[in-house]
Parts: sequence; structure tokens; C-alpha cells
Amino acid sequence: MGTRDVGRPPELASPLGAPSPPPGCTNERILRAISTLYAGARPGVDGPGPRGDGTPGSARPATATPTAARTARELGLRRLCAQFGVPCDPPRRKVSVLLLGTHSSGKSSFVNWYVGEQVQTTGVAVETQGISLVTSGRRRESLGGQATLQLYEALAPLGRLGAAHALSTEVCASRARLFPLLTFIDTPGLVDGGFEYAFAVEDCLDALARHADLVLLFFDPHSQALCDRMLRVVRRLCEHSRAKLRPFLSKADAIPTDAERSKVLVQLTQTLTSRTPIALRELPCIYLPTSPCAARSPPAAAAERARAADVRAPAEPSPRSPHTPFSTSARYANVEHDERGRGLVGAPSNHVNELCAEFERAVERTVQAALEQAKADAAALRDAALRRLDGACAARAANRARAARSLALLAASALPPALLCACALGEAGWLGGAARAPRADGFAPADGDAWLVDALCAPCVGALVLLHVVAQLSWRTRNVAAELGCEAVGKVEDVAAWVSDDVIPTLDALYDEYFAQSGVDRDAV
Repeated sequence: MGTRDVGRPPELASPLGAPSPPPGCTNERILRAISTLYAGARPGVDGPGPRGDGTPGSARPATATPTAARTARELGLRRLCAQFGVPCDPPRRKVSVLLLGTHSSGKSSFVNWYVGEQVQTTGVAVETQGISLVTSGRRRESLGGQATLQLYEALAPLGRLGAAHALSTEVCASRARLFPLLTFIDTPGLVDGGFEYAFAVEDCLDALARHADLVLLFFDPHSQALCDRMLRVVRRLCEHSRAKLRPFLSKADAIPTDAERSKVLVQLTQTLTSRTPIALRELPCIYLPTSPCAARSPPAAAAERARAADVRAPAEPSPRSPHTPFSTSARYANVEHDERGRGLVGAPSNHVNELCAEFERAVERTVQAALEQAKADAAALRDAALRRLDGACAARAANRARAARSLALLAASALPPALLCACALGEAGWLGGAARAPRADGFAPADGDAWLVDALCAPCVGALVLLHVVAQLSWRTRNVAAELGCEAVGKVEDVAAWVSDDVIPTLDALYDEYFAQSGVDRDAV
């Protein structure tokens, strides 16, 4: 399916026999295309290419398509849905990952490791005192609080909480792993005691958890989940975001022995299950595989593992007080890791790759949800446009019927005066013969037939007034507002045509590309 480009837009077509792009690149391209459909094409940039094929990124001005159709493309789904009264919430282009933890639990170090660059400041001291977003971009740049709020509209609650000054964004050009599809939200380490934050940290973390797709809880061996502020935050998050929480024991390689590691895991699990609604069977351990052996091939790692098995293990460290902070033992300071990040000699099981796999699954869910939502919004917009056209046609027909009825009533209102005039003229002799001789007083015909004119006068006047009132009411009941003009009808028709002929086929092509990266084809049945 990867070589079948029939019916696909030119920007999605690939050369015959070309290798399939990595899943991350495919997902990134799909999410970018969906975001462009919602935001609208930029005139002269995302318009038709040199061949008029609509290839994004062309520098040629968009002059190959009709003005109205180009306007619909430039407005995008989001603004068009607002104009037609269709509820629309554009899907996210990236997966938001919120990192929570106590002081010096390895949050910033994990971000630096995943990104592959020194983006966040790390250290034993409280380095991260604000909320820092780390996202992918074209070049390295730092944004302040107001710029961050403009970039991320979903973070508006933080501005209302007075935390705008504590926000920042670090833009990094790294393409490591799935970082172009992720946005890390690094938060300040939570501590107890008299330490005060410059903003309502618990309320802000609660708002960030509602926005994030994943919430990573880092518990280091030093605190052992005994920070009351951290536990309060976890309890609040469990009320609305329990499915997003992913707890981990960070810096697991800093625990010198397996017995102590097991003890720490048991204490952490008991504390979390007893003081929070989180139900844990086991707590995954993670640490950063920074050894050069992590990049070795599997045969080389296997040979290194065999050589390490013959090395005599160093002596056990001396006993220490339970209150002494953990430090990396000499036994684990130089432990090498295989290509999966697992230690070769006595190192704890490292679930950092499982965490990275969780990011991949979150990206897949985001892509599928974006495709599904875009198709639903496009169908809703098309149906709204067609309903508006049908309503305009029905209103035009109803207005014409009311106008015809009003004219008929006006014409009928002329009959009573005509009948009265005919009777009067007949009595005067203008109809059917000579005039009759007048009476002695000169006011009426001599034969006494004036009673007919007098009897018809009042009913004719009443009928005239009644028919005029009914005609006016029928005329005023016309719904002129629902009857669109020719220009408005043309714009609505162009919107419906753009959605039917451009948006929906583009989404179908994106579905095909998403299926192609998995090596599956659509079922023709």
C-alpha cells in the first residue's frame, strides 16, 4: 500500500519503490496536515504550487483557484465551524507530558536525556522554580510567560491563577526519538516545610494535569513518597485524571543493593496505596542509561555481558545508617548498559524503554483521535452548510408563496369597491339604459331602488379594510433574513464543495498513509 498513490494529494504521494518513512515522520506529517486544515492555508504559502496542485510550502501566490474557494481554504475548519455554529475543538498537534515529582527526583534530567540536549538546568539545588515547557521547533529559542500563553491557548487558566510570570517555553531543534511530537511540561520540585512558591503551585499543577495527555510521577529513593505536598497533589489529580497517572521510582540505580531496592519499593507502594487512591501492584524503576554501551549493537553487548560475567564482583559497601542519603555505590557507578538500557552486572531492571513505548502509544492515540475528530468536524460542517442552503431554498419558496398570497388578497380587495361602483352607476342610469327621473328632492332615483346601494356600502368598505389588513400581515410574515442573497449562497456552496471535494479526500489519504506505515491495506469488502 505504501506504493499506491492513486487518489492521494500530491503532497502525500511518494515515489514508486521509495522506502516507507519512519512512523514518527508519518505521524508528524499527518498531525501537521490536520492542523493546517483547521488553521487555514496561508495565502501565497500554502496555496497551489507551481502546477496548481495545492502542494504546501509553495511560494507561488494562490491564484489558480476561484476567489471564494480560496477564501474557504484560507479560513480553515475552525473559523468556518464558528461561522456556521458548529462546535469545534481542534485536535492537538503534539502529546503533552506533565512531569511531577519531589525535589531532585530527576524530572529535568529525564527531559534532557530524551531530547538529547542540555535544555533544562539540573542539580541538587532547586533549579526549576517555575513551569517550563520544552517543545520542538526550527531553532533554539526561549519564550517568556506572555508569549507562552499566546502560544498555548489551553494554558489560559494559569494566567487567571496569576502564574504567567512563572511560565516559560524552551524551543529546541532536536529530532531525537519522538520529541517533535511531544511537549514536556517540567514543574518545580515539591517540598514541604516553609518553602513558598511564587504562585499557587497546587492549583496550577491541577490545571496542567487536566490539559496533559500523560502525567509522570517521579518518586526518588531519598523522599520515598513522604512529601505531604506531593501526596496532596496526587490525591487531587486522582479525582479527574487517574487514567493519565504513571508513577515511577526514579534514580533506581542509586540504590546500592537489591535488598534495599526491594525495601524502598515496598515502602513506596504501601505509602501510595494507603494515602492516595492509586492502586499499585508494582512500581516500575527507571534510570537514565548514559553509558556508551547503550548504543552498541546486540552482538557487542552480548559479548560484553559474557566478559562481565567473569569479572569478580567488588566487595559489598559498608553498612550505613537508614537516615544516610543514598549515593551511587562503586559497584554501580561504572555499570554498563545494553542496547535496551538494562545493566549488565547487577543493575536494577530499567523500565525507561517501556516509558518511551508509552509515549509512542500516546502519539498513536493522538493521531487516531485527530483523524477521527477532523473527519467528524468536516462532516458536521458540510451538513451545516447543506442545511443552510436547504433552509435558504425553503425560505425563498415560502416567501414567494406569501408574496403571491398578499398580491391575491390585494386584488380581491378591489372587488367590493367595484361592486359598489357598479350598483351606483346602474342606479344612475349609466348601466343598462337611460337615467331614471329624480325625485322631488333630487337626492335619489324616483323608483325607490336606492336601498341596494345603501345596503352594499358598509359591507364593501369592511371587506376592503379586512382584505388590506390580511394582505399586509401576509406580506410582513416573509422571512427575509433566512433568504440568502446570491453572493451568500455562492459562499455557502463553496464551503460545502471545499469540504466535500478537498477536506474529506485529504483525510482519507491521511488515513491511507497512517495504515501504510503499519503495512496494512483497507479491506475492499
